Amino acid sequence: MKSKGMQLGALLAAMLLLSMAFVPAASAQGAPENKDKKIIEIKQLKPEAGSEVILDSLQATKWSDGSVKISGSGEKQVGAPAQYFHWEVNISKGTYKTTKLAVADLRETTPIITNVEINNGKSKSIPDESAAMTTGQHSATVLVVTDDPPGEDLAKTTHQLTWTINTDGTVDFNWRTSGCWAANPSSLDTHWFVDSCNFLGSVTYSSGRTSLSSEVNSKFHNYDWGFDSWVTYAEHWSKIQGRNDSWYDYWWDTTHSGEDWFLLDGDVYAS
Repeated sequence: MKSKGMQLGALLAAMLLLSMAFVPAASAQGAPENKDKKIIEIKQLKPEAGSEVILDSLQATKWSDGSVKISGSGEKQVGAPAQYFHWEVNISKGTYKTTKLAVADLRETTPIITNVEINNGKSKSIPDESAAMTTGQHSATVLVVTDDPPGEDLAKTTHQLTWTINTDGTVDFNWRTSGCWAANPSSLDTHWFVDSCNFLGSVTYSSGRTSLSSEVNSKFHNYDWGFDSWVTYAEHWSKIQGRNDSWYDYWWDTTHSGEDWFLLDGDVYAS
């Protein structure tokens, strides 16, 4: 459970014992690229009793290099109340547990790296606000977060896509942004760093130009939790598909690896 009031002394002692029992997956700064890694197992996770948010899909992918990727997806109407939740997984049981978080508690942070892409060309057709409720400008935001056991945010990736729905049912790209932040330091006096924060390719359109998609990828690392010569890694990815009916689909994943990766979980925000 995401709890800011846990007894940190007991928690630190327990985690130190756990860290001694696991061999780290890496021992050098910077997320290593392993082109030879293979998928060992894919599990579709089921919600545990008491989960406050039932997800459209949540999947765990175990890789041969010891890393684990947690992947989720959802669908949301533009302008509907934001969804903000914390997730934890039990891969051996094949389950997940989610907790609703208050949007008012979402911590404002200034991105360390920010990317902006603007479409300076003219729209394919001029939107007519009076023609239908779905025409005009729409925007979607997806935030992916890596948490430590007490529930503190360690790494964040924000992805926003804005598009116009035209009266002929087509869509036009307006702009998109991505921003990445890392706790430096965290409340436990550990230091996380942003290794990369990028758009993946250009904005793409569906056949018929009825939707458009944007992707963002980011990587982070920490070297001073536990043993300073061992590294913990986090990687985030998200995709937003804006549609011509004022809805959007979104996909996200979080990959954790390295020292004590199994202690990390995360949050997701969609608005």
